[in-house]
Amino acid sequence: MSYYCSKCGNICDDQQVFCPMCGTQRQTQSGQPYGGQPYGGQPYGGQSNGAQPYGNQAFGNQFYDGVPQAPVTVAPSPTMKWFKFIIYFQLFANAVLNLLLSIPFFTGAIYGSETELTYRLIPDLKTADMIYASLMVIAAVFAIIVRFRLSGFHKDGPSLYYAVLAAQIGIVIFYMIASKAAIDKSILANYIKIDYSSVYSSMFTNIAMIICNVTYFSKRKHLFVN
Repeated sequence: MSYYCSKCGNICDDQQVFCPMCGTQRQTQSGQPYGGQPYGGQPYGGQSNGAQPYGNQAFGNQFYDGVPQAPVTVAPSPTMKWFKFIIYFQLFANAVLNLLLSIPFFTGAIYGSETELTYRLIPDLKTADMIYASLMVIAAVFAIIVRFRLSGFHKDGPSLYYAVLAAQIGIVIFYMIASKAAIDKSILANYIKIDYSSVYSSMFTNIAMIICNVTYFSKRKHLFVN
């Protein structure tokens, strides 16, 4: 048995509900779609089991296939303003400052016009100054490397950043001990007093930065995965 398509006139097999030429659904003599309404009397994709529209409500919203669901809450993304301050300003500024401060220690300019006399009376002080200046240059390069590790969200970025701060503390402590030891060995030990207040201030600032940033980066650990 066969029938003619009501739209294109193609001869279709009796078992074919849709015309293979134009896709028109077979019509009954009364003009209704052949086979009635699919899926229980409602268009597929309309009402499901007389409840909610099938696929109408998204999962995690109100209903999924007629079943109430709890709303899905999305955790807010952590703010990154402090992170941007670190990678765009702090580490660059730290590197530049270390380079600038190393120059007077390399040249002895920190003693003004008495550089030659100071080094003659306290020869070990020149050695301490040169080592200190070299360490500051290394710290400057290290800060730039860490900056790019952080900005690239590498796993070791936060740890290296702590190392930068710890290195600053270590370098300052080294110079404080070395310079004091050099002066104590000289004949001017009883006449020269070094003010280490700025040194202590720098140390406490860096210690506070490490403590604060450990908390800060621990909340953003999931971001550093590269």
